[in-house]
Amino acid sequence: MTSLPPYWVDPLKDQFTVTIANSRFTEEHFEIAIEEDVVKAAGGGQAGDRGILRSDQEEVVVQDTMQRDGVVVMLTEKGLTEGLKATLVIDMDWRRSIMRNHTAEHLFAAALKERYPSLKPGAMWIDGNHGTVEMVGAKVDPQELFSAEKAVQNAILRDIPVTTETMKASELDKSIRARESVEAKHEIVRIVRIGDSDAAACSGTHVLRTGEIGVFKIIDYKREEESVNIEFLTGNGAVTVLYDLFNAALERRRSHPFELEQLGAVLDKGKQVTSELAKVMEKMEHLLDRGPTVRTSAEFHSGTNFFPALK
Repeated sequence: MTSLPPYWVDPLKDQFTVTIANSRFTEEHFEIAIEEDVVKAAGGGQAGDRGILRSDQEEVVVQDTMQRDGVVVMLTEKGLTEGLKATLVIDMDWRRSIMRNHTAEHLFAAALKERYPSLKPGAMWIDGNHGTVEMVGAKVDPQELFSAEKAVQNAILRDIPVTTETMKASELDKSIRARESVEAKHEIVRIVRIGDSDAAACSGTHVLRTGEIGVFKIIDYKREEESVNIEFLTGNGAVTVLYDLFNAALERRRSHPFELEQLGAVLDKGKQVTSELAKVMEKMEHLLDRGPTVRTSAEFHSGTNFFPALK
């Protein structure tokens, strides 16, 4: 078996001596290929590595990494001479964020599947800013989403070790989550295990222990009849959002007294009032469009009927 890439074996290794194999300009940027398999390209629903290429000539920023016709290339604003030796420095802030988000996605997908066994993974995207995941095959109740969210946070607090191994695709069984196309596309697959919580076929980068994720927070979701799309944050990004939301509610509590536990009821009441106000405004606009109402004499039948004092 060929040796495994370092971003699988030791994802925290951040510097490599590399040789420039090819450097060419496309319509928007340079694409630099290196001889060594040390940088993670975008694929499998995960963004590629970023970083810096340093040489005696200059320093070049790697904006993204992708596969082009089966060759891993780094996207840059400048080119480098072919055959040149350089030092590749991985942007570890970006990679660590991806690692947190990707492992969190595994935990969340497993927690949802435990609640809805018919669910299967759909589209997903993991980068250093956030994660999005689609699960298809069942109509998911929002409360179950939040229950799965809590399960992920509990797994984070338990600081579970994350390990990897490889196996033949033909040996995959139902205990390992895998997309249906995996066995057809690959002879050897990599398995990411999170203790006894989850095992899934995956080519992405992951944390070494769940505690590194820090915090997991759903920030949006959209339900369809047989699917659900979820967007989430982890780490400092999740903490910042939680702080901002909580403090915004806390600040308004001074001018509009309410208990924080009542926030949901307060928002529901606000929605009801807004809806009722919209109906009143619609009725007023309708009356204004009609103009003043003038009744004809026929509508009153006779003056004496309308003015009894004249009888």
